[in-house]
Amino acid sequence: MPPPAAAPTATDVPPASAGIGQAQVLVTPPATPFRVGGGPYNVPITITNASRISGVTVALTYDPALLRPRTVTEGGFMRSGGYSATFNSQIGNGRVDIVIIRAADSTGATGTGLLGAVMFDAIAPGT
Repeated sequence: MPPPAAAPTATDVPPASAGIGQAQVLVTPPATPFRVGGGPYNVPITITNASRISGVTVALTYDPALLRPRTVTEGGFMRSGGYSATFNSQIGNGRVDIVIIRAADSTGATGTGLLGAVMFDAIAPGT
């Protein structure tokens, strides 16, 4: 069996602007190692301790020689409370960019929840 492919690294993003809260964006690879021919592997992107978030931008980097993103899906956090949100994603070579804007909402989303997820295929062994 070939060695596992590298998973995107779990990342803690520094807290949001001072005075707004201690929000963290977390990228959590599956507990199962990525294996070529296995998967696909879903990598959730969550936010915790958010307070009054009206927009969020996430850039996830990965090794394109080892992983290939299939899809990017929206989570429900920014639509909480029945508000609408615009979700845009772009897959580039070694990077996935996600932008979510909660329009017409002066309060913003608060709490913890799923921002989105990226589904990957492992295409080569590596770390």
